[in-house]
Amino acid sequence: MKGGIFCTLILKLALIYAVLAGKEPCGLTTQCLESITVSRELRKEGFHRELVTSVQCVSGFPDTLHTLLIEQMPREIYMDPYQLASEEQETGLQVLLDSDIDLEAPAYVSSGFSALVYPLQGLSCSRCFQATVPIHCRYQRPSGSGDRGELIHIQSPKLLLRAPSCESWASPPIPFMLRPVYMAALHRP
Repeated sequence: MKGGIFCTLILKLALIYAVLAGKEPCGLTTQCLESITVSRELRKEGFHRELVTSVQCVSGFPDTLHTLLIEQMPREIYMDPYQLASEEQETGLQVLLDSDIDLEAPAYVSSGFSALVYPLQGLSCSRCFQATVPIHCRYQRPSGSGDRGELIHIQSPKLLLRAPSCESWASPPIPFMLRPVYMAALHRP
């Protein structure tokens, strides 16, 4: 299909560590925060993918820890609010979007957006959380210059934690560092 776009995956699995410089918000000790690992992967092929983010808290965390991922998505990607509503009914995964999403708009007339993602707690691991969020590539501007496409950078999420004794979310002052996840939106000649 001339002018069509297909997406391919360039993925780098990420591992992150939190360091809290001796502070203990809501009983979350430095040792607890240093034991956090977060990994990301992109599943499936084509325009329709799944962005999977896993959070594992190894030691010293309360059994009822709550997690929140704040995602900043680029304009080349969208999340379908109807699909997210269906996912919530089927799996319980909650994703809240900060703006209306035009499902038909191409990337060059769209805007980026934020999403609040509440990962689900693992059934076999009380300190494991995972969010599998469906994402979709937008059509790119047709290229007459012979360009093969664009590399789409999906930023690392911000991770917030809340223990049962907390009334607010805690975020380490030193940001988590993830290797980026990329998708390539390629133009077909």
